[in-house]
Amino acid sequence: MSSHDALTSAYLAAVVELALPDGPVLLEPAPLGVAAGVFPAEVERVTVLTACNPRSELQPAAVNAARQHRLAELLRGLDCRWWVPAEGRSVDGTWREASFAVADADEVDLLALAADLDQHAIYAWSPTERAVVWTDDGHRDVTGWRSRAIAS
Repeated sequence: MSSHDALTSAYLAAVVELALPDGPVLLEPAPLGVAAGVFPAEVERVTVLTACNPRSELQPAAVNAARQHRLAELLRGLDCRWWVPAEGRSVDGTWREASFAVADADEVDLLALAADLDQHAIYAWSPTERAVVWTDDGHRDVTGWRSRAIAS
């Protein structure tokens, strides 16, 4: 498997925990066409992005915290419904990245922001799909999704 294929597989298999306004939710990939579970009320789309571990190069916790702080400052000026903490992670939990979930912001703006932060991709979640959107070319790898409320 090529390094690009391995990266794509990792992103597609990842899960995201989101601290949504109505309570925490776990978002998991599902087969294309499946959209089952909790989706935020009155929201068209949620985008998940991080500033941690640029280009998937593991950074010290303090560096990642500073990068996330910078991202939070940038999000404060963004036109969106809301933004909340999130965490993207591998299914087995061996790779975790603090993230933010942003409701109803312009995806092109968030993709550009992620590219500026040296990220490979963002997640775009809608009532009908979950997509990995790549910062280098905007390509979308689309899956279905399942979500469920989790304990806070």
